[in-house]
Amino acid sequence: MPRPKRHHFVPRSYLEGFVDPESGCLHAYDKVSGNYWTPKPKNVMVIKDYYKQQVPDGIDPDILEKKLGESLESEIKSSFSKLVNNPCTLTNEDTANILTYLELQHTHVPRQVELSKRFSKTGRLRRALQETFPELGMGESTLAYSDHFRFDFIKMFWGTFAHYFACMNWDVVKAPRTCSFITSDSPVSFYNIAFPPPTEAGPGLVGTMVLFPLDSQHFLVLQHPEYVSGTITTATEKIPADALKPEEFDLTYGKVVDKEQVYRLNYIMLHLSHRIIVGKNRDILEKAIDPCLLDDLIN
Repeated sequence: MPRPKRHHFVPRSYLEGFVDPESGCLHAYDKVSGNYWTPKPKNVMVIKDYYKQQVPDGIDPDILEKKLGESLESEIKSSFSKLVNNPCTLTNEDTANILTYLELQHTHVPRQVELSKRFSKTGRLRRALQETFPELGMGESTLAYSDHFRFDFIKMFWGTFAHYFACMNWDVVKAPRTCSFITSDSPVSFYNIAFPPPTEAGPGLVGTMVLFPLDSQHFLVLQHPEYVSGTITTATEKIPADALKPEEFDLTYGKVVDKEQVYRLNYIMLHLSHRIIVGKNRDILEKAIDPCLLDDLIN
């Protein structure tokens, strides 16, 4: 059997939630080239051999791609369906699936690969590694970067982000019938009002929100309860260590937000994307792109 070569870094099954119901296609925009087009979900956010790893003989180099398809991506569809339609039926396994998916989807996309490259070149990654692994020593060292460094980057942060997610309040909001949410090639993004996009703050800051469009009509927003309640009002303040105790988090759902809130979220998704956004129609993409309409919404 031939090995799969076209690897989706954003799942095809997820992208299907943003298609134009009449054509079955997505409306897409490339913010680098300025081009619009209408691809099928199978033909966008896909890179040849993206998950192929350099492994010892006898190990399947496509094990990550296969495991994603066979396990997490098949299970997460059911978990997200419960989150959107009947959150009361969510199980601990569903919650674990969602936490794992959000973390993995955030870290393995091309935008994060590029950020990790810049991070490593500045020397900050070496210092972070030395703090995490003191046995490396504090002397000068050289970090070799290759395309496969992204797998090490995922391993380095594995479990870190999900720990924050599990301590945040979850809110599933709906778009009004007259508009819809878009998504991007970096669908799980971090936004902090103190760091205008394209800067992305870490989830360890109290004002950082985790944004994830679930489909064209539903959007998942995660926020630190300390900031929502006003216990801590400075968005750049670090979350106290004693606050990071995962318990049963607050989940709200069903609130219909107004068009301006939809446009604001879409604007943020555009500017935290790597280069591509998609939605169910071109009009909603153009509204996200139009600075005259949206500059004041981000402030």
